[in-house]
Formats: sequence, C-alpha cells, structure tokens
Amino acid sequence: CAICGVGEGGDGQYDPSGVQSLADALVYNQSLTSLSLEGNGVDMEGGKALASALGSAGTGRHNTTLKTLTMIEGAGLPVGALRQNELLELSLAYRKVGVCDAMLLSAVLVHSKNLQTLNLKGNAIQSAGVLALSPALTTVPGEDPHCLSVLNLEGNRIGSEGAKAVANMLNSDEQTLALAPFSQPDLSAGLGQQTQRKSIVTLRLADCEICGVGEGGDGQYDPSGVQSLADALVYNRTLTALSLEGNGIGPEGAAALGAALVPDAASERCNQSIASLILNDNEISGPPGSDITNGLEALAAAVRGSLSLTHLDLSRNHVGPRGTAALASGLYQSKSLKSLSLTGNEIGGEGAEALAAVIASDPEDGHTRSLSVLDIRYSNLSPASAKKLAQAIGAHPAQWTYLNTIPLADVAHDRVTSLELVGSGIGIVGAMVLARWLRFNHSIERIDLAGNGAHAAHAG
Repeated sequence: CAICGVGEGGDGQYDPSGVQSLADALVYNQSLTSLSLEGNGVDMEGGKALASALGSAGTGRHNTTLKTLTMIEGAGLPVGALRQNELLELSLAYRKVGVCDAMLLSAVLVHSKNLQTLNLKGNAIQSAGVLALSPALTTVPGEDPHCLSVLNLEGNRIGSEGAKAVANMLNSDEQTLALAPFSQPDLSAGLGQQTQRKSIVTLRLADCEICGVGEGGDGQYDPSGVQSLADALVYNRTLTALSLEGNGIGPEGAAALGAALVPDAASERCNQSIASLILNDNEISGPPGSDITNGLEALAAAVRGSLSLTHLDLSRNHVGPRGTAALASGLYQSKSLKSLSLTGNEIGGEGAEALAAVIASDPEDGHTRSLSVLDIRYSNLSPASAKKLAQAIGAHPAQWTYLNTIPLADVAHDRVTSLELVGSGIGIVGAMVLARWLRFNHSIERIDLAGNGAHAAHAG
C-alpha cells in the first residue's frame, strides 16, 4: 500500500505521517485484533510510533485489543498471547525480523511475565534491535520479575555495541554498564538505572560479529563487546551456558573470558555459575601459524580454578602444541571440567603427549581426574603420539564416557548392541581405545566404521 510514500522499486519520498496516524488511532481503538503492514517499508521511526501505541516502556495509554501484528511476511508477532502470558516459548528464527520488528517485540515483551525461551536466530536485528529489546529484558525495581531463561540471538549481526547491550542484561545490581545512547529514548528508558536482571540461564550468540569482524574477515576488530560480556560474567550468578562460536574473539577476547572465571586478585570476585562455554571457530590462538597462547593460558587458568565449568569447546581455533600443553597444565588440577573438545586443532605430538601425561598421572600426585569426555578428532597426530594417548586413556576405563564421539561408557557396561560411527573420524586414538574396550564387551553385535579410514593418519 506504500503507506509511507515509497513504492516497491524505491520510488517516492519517505513520509512517516501515515504510519504515525495509524499508531495514534491504535492507542484508542478497542476492536482491531489483527494488523498486517508487510511490504510498506516501515522504518525505525514508524516502528517507534507503533511500539509506543502497543505500550512500550515509558508510555501511558496504549492499545489492548491487538492480538497479531505482521510487519514482514511470515513474521507475525503474537501480541495477544504475549500480553496475556500464554506463551512459555516464542520462536521467530529465520523470519527476517529486523530492527523495527525488535522494537515492536520489545513493546509487548514488557507485558509478558511467563516467557521462558526467546529464539531470534538467523534474523537481522543488529545492534539497534538489541538495544530496543533491552528494556523488555530488564526488570525495573518494584515491577514483577520476568522469567526468561533462554535467549538465542545466533546469526544476528549485533556487533560490539549489541554485545554491550546483552552484557547489560546480564549484569547484577552491583554493576551496570554504560551503553551508547539509543536514538529512541523512550525504548531505552531505565538502561542507566540500577536494575534487577532477568535470570537468563542460556545465552546463544554464535556468529553475531560481536568483535566487529564478519565471516569473510570484513570489518575492524573491536574487543570492547566481548570485554563487556566478560565484565558482566564476573557479577552474574545465573548464566550457566554461553555460546560464542564463530565471533572471531581472538586471543584478547579469550583472555578476558578466562579471567572472568578466575578470582580477581583485588576483589576476589569471579563467575561461579558458567558450566558450558562454547568458543569454537574464534581464532583464539590468532591466525593460522601464529600460535599465540595468552588466551589459552587464561582459559587454562579458568579450567584449573573454576568450580562450575564442566564443558569447554575450543574446536578449530588453531590450538597448537604449546596451547594444548597450557590447557593440559590447567586440566591437571581441574575440579569440575568433564568435557573438552579440541577437534580440528593441530595439537601435534607435543600436545598429545602433554594430554597423555595428565591423563596418566596419579590422583595422589594432585591430579583430580574429572575429565570424562574428550574430542581430539582431526588433530594431526603421529601413530607414536596417538599410541601414548590411547594407552593413557585405556589405563583408566572407569573414567571415560565419550572419546571422539565413541560412547565408551555404553561399550564398557554392555548397554549397546551396535555402534554407528560412519564418517565420524574417530582416528587412531579412537580406534585403539575402542579395540581395547571391545575385548571386554559382551553386547555389541554390529559396528559400522565406514568412512573412517581416510582420516586415520591425522584424525587423532
């Protein structure tokens, strides 16, 4: 309908007066239940007007009858269900949700107290969209608390400023980060106040360009976003799972996150809730061949000192022999880490032997032996170093649950009758350990290892 004056081909001049008039009418309308504005090119200014009409933070009278609002084809917002607290989960993944839609979603989310999961994966809300959502994901003192526990923003290019807004959602009363001013002040009301945060338990920020660099290497590296997340983690008490894969955080970002999990020398504060930290595909050791270890050393200190961290994924981070040795030193005294993934890293013979030495060490020497899941596929191991690692693992069969995707505990306790490991790259280490476990198994009737032979020389 070109209600903003711009046609399908971009002809005409943008005029928000039409959508503003609709928004003004919505405030007083008591009968409209469904409104579709798709294909009209409503921008942020129009989104602000509609959000205000729906009762965004800081507004007075607002529409109470609208149940469905559609801005983009297939992305109808369940306004009525959110207002009436009927939804526990809302998924708008891959629905072309943009900044304007995020504003409208924020306006209705402030009324929803029961929503537990919000999935916005694969959209285009960008940093401005996260800032728009922030008031709805923050509870002002005196208001009823919200209960959102899972927030998925994967694949949205929120950048470093968006990461700072997310960090603000994670902060406790003891610390509130200063955010860049948002151009729509009524939607960011309360961001600078001391607030009680929603108890987000799982946060997924994969492929969000939180350090300013895109998938193809475009953009300029800016660690301020991941640093803000790390600062927020120090005070956060509820987040248990953080996924940051594919964000190019680099050694500096990894060092900041690792430091957040270890008590600060001055304040002795650190995060004590994170159980799962997924950091694959982040160039934590720098570009290929650089072998920078400061980030890995910080993560090794976190592995050594954290009482909550149980799962760490560092797959495809160019972790070399020195980085692996640093992690192994942290693993020696770890009291909590149960699962470690180093898939696709060139750990080499030195790295494999460092891991083997820790795994084979005696608990009486201080080794806590908490690790039960290890994934070192595609790690460029020689047969000799692979044999040493396999022998170390094989010496403690009761310790292991999984190795290179092989369910060792199920094999050891006769809980499976077949193993489907087609193309899984179990490698020399996996094959050696599996062969040893099979000597004592009485239940397995069939094993399929097709597609593993080509990787045997380097899979690890």
